[in-house]
Amino acid sequence: MFLALPAAIDYVRIRMAGTRATESMKAADVSLENREYWRNEKIAFLTLSSLKGVGFWTLYKLAKSGVSFKEVLKDPEGKLVDKIYDGSDGVVSITEQQDALWQKGLSLARSLFADNIRLIFKDEIGFPPKLRNIPDAPYWIFVQGDLAPLFCKSVAIVGTRQPSDDGVFLSKLVLAALVKFKCVTVSGLAMGVDQLAHQGSLRYALKTIAVLGTGILGNYPKGSEELRRRILDGGGTIVSEYLPHQSYSAENFIRRNRLQAALCDLLVPVEWGIKSGTAHTVRFAAKYEKAIVNLYMPLTYNSKPELSYSESQFGAISLEMPREISRLDDCIYNYLSEDLFFDSADHSQDVSSDGFDLFDKGMVLADYNEGEQVVGSGENNEESAGDDKRNVGSVDGAGLESKDIERLSDKKNEGEGKQFKLKI
Repeated sequence: MFLALPAAIDYVRIRMAGTRATESMKAADVSLENREYWRNEKIAFLTLSSLKGVGFWTLYKLAKSGVSFKEVLKDPEGKLVDKIYDGSDGVVSITEQQDALWQKGLSLARSLFADNIRLIFKDEIGFPPKLRNIPDAPYWIFVQGDLAPLFCKSVAIVGTRQPSDDGVFLSKLVLAALVKFKCVTVSGLAMGVDQLAHQGSLRYALKTIAVLGTGILGNYPKGSEELRRRILDGGGTIVSEYLPHQSYSAENFIRRNRLQAALCDLLVPVEWGIKSGTAHTVRFAAKYEKAIVNLYMPLTYNSKPELSYSESQFGAISLEMPREISRLDDCIYNYLSEDLFFDSADHSQDVSSDGFDLFDKGMVLADYNEGEQVVGSGENNEESAGDDKRNVGSVDGAGLESKDIERLSDKKNEGEGKQFKLKI
């Protein structure tokens, strides 16, 4: 029996609506599963970061190998066994130790969440494309404040920590020039030009991003707490790839500079030297094909070798201020034209909701019997403070052997290992 045309149309509409609803439910299930996966990864990451002998480079190498952090915590290999299960209390149940460690990581996660600090992994949807797309992208970042500025067009203003009167003038001048464009600024919170950039941005109601060379909970430089608070209150952002309490080092600041260069669309180095820290930012900006504009005062060009050097080596242009202020405006407009701005929507929706407050219990690993025990070997392989200065390619950082990572990676590829079960 055939349906009348109106009835047939209604029938098709109902079927289509049902199909769409089913697809939406499936998508919601995938989204929920994805959020749970990243939530567990973050707790496991923070748990590992709290262990003696496990520092930035150990976690970096694990991330580079592609192994899951929760799998490492659940089924460690080699010297990681001694770090995770120290056996300090004698023979201890694996399940009990794992549960205690999970609680520690969860506590750290909640503490960060309370301070509006997010941990975002490179493979998450909400990770800033500008950082993901560079060849030496960070595997994770800690972000405090608004996420939206990380997705906007921006100008990085960097330079010496001890600016002369000319340096102070040029720093303030470029900030004043940016007002009409209402763009985001990027700098490193260091004394000197960096703090002038952040302060000027706040004065002109420009959102500003501070990229740290220390952990996001560190107080560096000392006395910058008030400026950090003002940046956050003004809708700005604090970013670091280092572990929350990690201290500073020369290597950390160099690596930090690549993130400043990556986040900007236009780099304005103010009063810098060829062998200075700012020079690293300039080199990274050139590597990432960002525009570079030097500013200098009248009759000073010949006394600044960095100008001709960056022009010949990195394709920078140099403008005399204030005579060529109109050319500076043109440069800013060309790279930051209004139609290229992202909408100031809440990009935090693209980052999975951590929901750490939903977890009341610890972690239990499937198929582990309460009777199973582990005895720590007692070896001490603590990572020293100086380990942050080693090369990325080091294979023995924090006592973790490359073969241990390879075994963990192999397990991931072969699909071995048991799933986490969380008590809620």
